[in-house]
Amino acid sequence: MRVVHVVSEIGTYGGERLVEALARAQRRIGIDAVVLAIYEPARVPEDLPILSAGRRRNGARARGGGPAFFFRLVHLLRALRPDVVHTHLAHAKHWGRLAALFARARCVVHTEHGNAFDEGALKRGLTRLLHRGTARVCAFSQVHAQRIAQHEGVASDRLAVIPNGIELDALRVRRSRDRTTRSILAIGRLEPVKGYDGAIEALALLPPEIHLTIAGEGSARESLVRQAKRLGVGERLHLLGYRRDVMTLLGETDLVLNTSHSEAMPLSLIEALCAGARVVSTPWPGAQELARHGARLSHDFSPASIARAIETALGEAPPSGEQVAAAREHFSIERVALEYAGLYAACRPGLGYQDNGSEVPPRTGYVGLP
Repeated sequence: MRVVHVVSEIGTYGGERLVEALARAQRRIGIDAVVLAIYEPARVPEDLPILSAGRRRNGARARGGGPAFFFRLVHLLRALRPDVVHTHLAHAKHWGRLAALFARARCVVHTEHGNAFDEGALKRGLTRLLHRGTARVCAFSQVHAQRIAQHEGVASDRLAVIPNGIELDALRVRRSRDRTTRSILAIGRLEPVKGYDGAIEALALLPPEIHLTIAGEGSARESLVRQAKRLGVGERLHLLGYRRDVMTLLGETDLVLNTSHSEAMPLSLIEALCAGARVVSTPWPGAQELARHGARLSHDFSPASIARAIETALGEAPPSGEQVAAAREHFSIERVALEYAGLYAACRPGLGYQDNGSEVPPRTGYVGLP
């Protein structure tokens, strides 16, 4: 079985990391997984076959490139002759599926990584049209699937729920206990949707020994610094910029915090739960899936509610060994790879794959809407 994953680009954000991890795991179970990026990748992993349609970025906001990249995308899909085209993230959601249509792909699967559904009328119409030619649209949770059905008109028999997944072998956390302060860690882009203004307001309500560290970069940096100074917590806020040593940061924190207004299923929280860290999150739609694995949710998005949830979590013991083991089993990329293999086989009966030379029966661990 050959699966071509079409993605905007190969980078460091959660969706892009999932595509990489999923392709690796699928290759380990005998699926010929290839990654096809719309944009020229900033980096090329040595252990994955990566192709690019050659579109280039012009600064932070990617534009231009003309129609050539699309025809190259179609050409590459025709040349690869995939059994399944699996699209991810915003640009591939439209350009990738359009190219698959032009390339006469036999089976198209799309994983929806977003949870905002705020497209304009033209894109919304295109999305609904492309859904009709997509064998399955995949969500990360039942709530996520219900939102896709509501906002994008996907029929229940076209929806599947497969959770996000991580490579557990990369979780090497060494706990540091030589600290006099209590540390809260947030991981993500410094953008308004992440709700860090609420996190800073919550910090101002917490005892002075509690500090907030944010690993990430973005357009809201200056406004967050000004807000922290205005609230008198400038010395308790630490903006690290983009960091590659997240596992080290997890070992130095008492709690991982997410204050987003909208998420689907962030890898940073999954990694924290699987590493045994305390987790507090705002109640964005679908956050209940993480609560079942030990995350504590604030009652609402207000700073007071976030602060109360943090204080409660800090007063509790870290997740038990049983909770961590359950989270690691549920969010293992190996399990996710098997569930997608079962989904592909369900979309194309008779389609199998080889694992160490023996046929592996398709796993149908995905579930649709009730």
